[in-house]
Amino acid sequence: MGTDNTEQVRAFMGEYFAALAVEKSPETVAKFVSSGALKDHIATFEAAFPGYQLDVHDLIVQAGETSKVAVDMTVTGTYNGSWGMGVAGSEISLHAIYLYDVAGGKIVGFQGQPDTAKLYQDIGMKLVPAS
Repeated sequence: MGTDNTEQVRAFMGEYFAALAVEKSPETVAKFVSSGALKDHIATFEAAFPGYQLDVHDLIVQAGETSKVAVDMTVTGTYNGSWGMGVAGSEISLHAIYLYDVAGGKIVGFQGQPDTAKLYQDIGMKLVPAS
């Protein structure tokens, strides 16, 4: 992907989110992602919230040799209790902002900021203020 690649990156990210909506197998993820940290993140979340979904509200691309992509999304799913805390069967729905680095037709880096407090509340954990 060249430096004037906004539409190509936008289309690539659309394909990525569409593929994840169907399945999040390591093979599917590897088609789009080279970042080991993102692969681990997806696998960890999929293990705790099988079949979770991402509803993308906004996607902004800053084109370049390594394009920057900001995504505003809602994450929904059902918790299976595998983290050893909270209540299995709890439904989650939380807001998240993710920043992706895209180069060479792959996601090469990411940073994410999910609403962790909402996640813990959704799985039935009581948040106690620090004293």
